Parts: sequence; C-alpha cells; structure tokens
Amino acid sequence: MSAIAREDALMALIGIGSVCGLHVADLAIPFVQADRTKFRLVVGGSSPAVLKLFRDIEYKIVGTEAPRIRDVAAQAVTGQLPLGLDSQPQNVRFVGQRERGLEEASVELLERLRQDGEVQYGALWPPLLRAHHIREQDVADAIADLRRQGRVVVTGLAPGKRRVLDEHGVALAMA
Repeated sequence: MSAIAREDALMALIGIGSVCGLHVADLAIPFVQADRTKFRLVVGGSSPAVLKLFRDIEYKIVGTEAPRIRDVAAQAVTGQLPLGLDSQPQNVRFVGQRERGLEEASVELLERLRQDGEVQYGALWPPLLRAHHIREQDVADAIADLRRQGRVVVTGLAPGKRRVLDEHGVALAMA
C-alpha cells in the first residue's frame, strides 16, 4: 500500500459521533513502514470535552507529528540524513481538511445563529468539532474574528476579556 493510500485510509478511519448521548471518537494510527495499526485511540464520555480532547490530539498527532515521524522512518530505510529542505511542517492532507473545515464551520456557525438567535457558546462548538477536523480553539478564534468584523456579538464577556467561554451567549449583530 502506498504512503498516499495509507494516509487516505487513516483519514477515513477517523470516526467521531454521538451514541446514546455519549460522545465517542476513534483514531487509528498505522505503522509508517507496515500495513498494520501502530496504536488506536478511542475516547468517549458524556462531556463535550471529549470532542475537544480528541480534536486536540488529532491536530497534534496527525497534523504536526506525522511529517516528522515519516522523515525519521525514511531516514532509517535509506540511511541518508535529511537536509530539511523538503520536509513540510504539517501533514498536507490534514491541513487541507482543516482549512475546509474552518471555512465550512464559519458558514454553519452563522447559519445556526440566523436560525436560533442567541446561542450559548457551549452549545455551538461541539457539533462543529463533530463534523469537521477543527479544534475548539479554532471555533473560538472564528468567533473572535467575526466579533472584530462586527458580525456577531458575545454576551456575558467581561470588559477587557477576549476569550469566549461556554457560558457566554453568541448572536448575530444587528445590521
């Protein structure tokens, strides 16, 4: 199996969803040089923090660590030291999926606010993390950007604070 086919299979194995009110996520990491699983991460729980934890781990393992591990494996096979010129800092496929997820999540976020009016932030981010390869921090950053643009309003935010918390309300700004 080629490296590209293995990466495609890896991204297909990432599963996340809700079962009986529980948040469940599953990620299989294959060996770089063999067609088998190195380890499998399965997390679950009743708190949406499970989704946050899973997406943070996914970002770290699949997004930032995978290219470094591939370089080490290639060095072990060839015996050649890498020059560091052709290494990419992140997994290109994951970065593409993440960028698409960020774009789609912003659209979904605005659509939800149009439909439901003011929504607590704690109710906004879990469905977005379930549907896209993004982190809770990415959702918070998107809301901060929309707030700076004057498109959304965050209620309950203390003066001088910028970080939106689960108990804060988020609504579309009046035109």
